[in-house]
Amino acid sequence: MLDKRNDALRQLAVDLAYLRKTKEELIRENEIMKTKLSRMQNVDEIHIEIDTLSTTPHGVQTLKNRYAKMMDRFAKEKERNEQYENEFFKKL
Repeated sequence: MLDKRNDALRQLAVDLAYLRKTKEELIRENEIMKTKLSRMQNVDEIHIEIDTLSTTPHGVQTLKNRYAKMMDRFAKEKERNEQYENEFFKKL
């Protein structure tokens, strides 16, 4: 009788560990899906904002300023990326 109880407790421990692992995997997957959904919603909102701003001269100027800032940020990121690549290949 005691052996059956111990076997049952061991099986419960295994099941509990499996469920905890599965829970963590599902939480990670959920976070990834939330991030993807947020990005998709942001893209949709950007199109709406661009359409709205492009109807007035002030809005067009705002879009041009944002575009210029984004291109500057892109250029800096690209330069930083190239520096990291160069450092990486120098170490090889």
